[in-house]
Amino acid sequence: MKDVDARIANLSPEKRALLERLVNRERLADTQRGSAGDAISVLPRKSKIMLSYAQERLWFVNQIEGGQTPYNNLLPLRLQGRLEVRALERALSEIIARHEILRTTFPMVDGTPEQCIHDPLPCTLVCTDLRHLHLNAQDEKVLELADAQTAQRFALVDGPLIRSSLLILDDTESVLLLTLHHIVTDEWSTDILIRELITLYHSFANGLPSPLPALPIQYADYAAWQRGRLQGEVLRRQLDYWREKLADAETLRLSTDHARPSLQSFAGARINRIMSRQLKEQVKALARSAGATPFMLLLTAFVVLLRHYSGQEDILVGSPVAGRGRKELEGLIGFFVNTLVLRTDLSGNPTFSELLERVRQVVLGAYSHQDIPFEKLVDEFKPVRDLSRNALFQVAFSVLNAPESLSNSASQSLRISLVPVALRTARCDLECNVLETADNLGARLVYNTDLFDASTISRMLEHYERLLHAVVAAPESRVDELDLLTAEERQQLLVQWNPYPDPRQPSDTVLARFHACALRDPEAVAAEYGERRLSYADLDAQTNALARYLMAQGVTPGDRVGVCVERGLLFVQAVLAVWKAGAAYLPLDPAYPQSRLRFMLQDAQVVCVLTQASLVERMRTVAGDQRLLDITSATVAGFAQDEIPDKPEAHDLAYMIYTSGSTGDPK
Repeated sequence: MKDVDARIANLSPEKRALLERLVNRERLADTQRGSAGDAISVLPRKSKIMLSYAQERLWFVNQIEGGQTPYNNLLPLRLQGRLEVRALERALSEIIARHEILRTTFPMVDGTPEQCIHDPLPCTLVCTDLRHLHLNAQDEKVLELADAQTAQRFALVDGPLIRSSLLILDDTESVLLLTLHHIVTDEWSTDILIRELITLYHSFANGLPSPLPALPIQYADYAAWQRGRLQGEVLRRQLDYWREKLADAETLRLSTDHARPSLQSFAGARINRIMSRQLKEQVKALARSAGATPFMLLLTAFVVLLRHYSGQEDILVGSPVAGRGRKELEGLIGFFVNTLVLRTDLSGNPTFSELLERVRQVVLGAYSHQDIPFEKLVDEFKPVRDLSRNALFQVAFSVLNAPESLSNSASQSLRISLVPVALRTARCDLECNVLETADNLGARLVYNTDLFDASTISRMLEHYERLLHAVVAAPESRVDELDLLTAEERQQLLVQWNPYPDPRQPSDTVLARFHACALRDPEAVAAEYGERRLSYADLDAQTNALARYLMAQGVTPGDRVGVCVERGLLFVQAVLAVWKAGAAYLPLDPAYPQSRLRFMLQDAQVVCVLTQASLVERMRTVAGDQRLLDITSATVAGFAQDEIPDKPEAHDLAYMIYTSGSTGDPK
């Protein structure tokens, strides 16, 4: 197998691209043909109907989080022309009748959730007349009612899981608000719903019957087929692949503007940025020359951006795939979308071209093993339940094509378009959607407003665009050399934020500068985290006492001290104290796997580990013979807080940082 991989890697970009197209074409054909034993059969409706894996996880999330609304999908449609309300109601009724999933509820039966399919009922629109309002007031009212409908919780047990209302603006313009729970729909399904709504409305408005063919299967049939198929050898092969790819993966820790809430809130917003058509063409050309796709290149640039914002070299990003590899699934409404976890290794400061090749291999491997539901991966890896963040990944990425015109015929009496509405939810910390249109390239960042400020996200989008310009201009540049800063930011960094106009002296150290600040303005804020602040005077005194405590424990100049504390002021105190004791610090993230922590401690030959009371038990299992010193111990306060006369020199070792390592071990 390795010989085959090596031969593929040695192919030219053009031959690799051709091979991938042929393999994908054959795989798609095999998937669509299926074998007789792999066909999706119609399930007897009187039998027990289980949820699909995706539905099952979403059902349990809904129970745990009390029915919060980040999974309410709003579809706001502007209808221009003389509207036949009865024809619109008939069209919606027909869609609900032909797609069983839209009249399905999810009760608990004998301890497990099941799908319960109900008989079709006629749809009656709730109409609100806004004709008495002027235009600006109408727009505000539309957004207000859209927010209210989206914020209304669905009861998965009772249903219905689709809501519809009609806002009448005047005799020739209305807004249709459709809200569906994600457990019965996805983005692909939204396109199906819109297409069928247009087709059925125009048929019924003209006195014609439905032209849509009957559906051969329903979502319930797919759910049963999925569960029957993902067993035995098929499941084992898929799980083996992902076990290898995601072993000992790190949690992405982006710098945030606000402390992470203990319970994920899903409060969100989005910011858009339009990039030029020239950049779009340059991205496509560079991807083509590298034997990659624009998605791969855009993802690579985004991963580089995350590396700059996190300082990490092992990055996980979630990316959606349609989950409709079979022909008979293409016309169904339902929750088919799957999420792939794409892991990128940025160690060794590769060139962008080298990193693009790494990402290309990651994406191809993931697509070849996309049948395993994300929910199965979560069950397999069993991450420690953390209600403050998503499992496995916190950042998502996708590339979208601009939707075609909703009204595809100028002769039709009703024109349909999407109503732009504000986004109020975010399903993860950060989600980047790149939108390719005929005219340009757009980027949208959906972000959690409890973590990030709008100004930070705007700056991040600008940095992403600058990264793309940098890589298309010089793809052989190394990742650390790619320029993100704008001219204004560079001016701020070098001039406005630099209080020392003269060049630094070679003998300057961080401690010397810190001491100078403490003498000049002792009551100024030196460090701040959340609601806590420390002045220079307090921070200086506390770290002097902690440094003397370390020296009393045998720490001498040139030693290495492990530092394992939670993010916050304790980390700042620990680093300064280690330096004042003349030693170097080794940062140890408490979220790292134990095997990684154990390797780093042994490899760095630390003399002790400085930690805090809440982490002592965890560190005891990995520290071995190394001593554990509690930074929060009352003993520390008993040491003198006056200045320590002996200070490290500029050439002394300050810290040791381990990267992920291309061989599997940190280095």
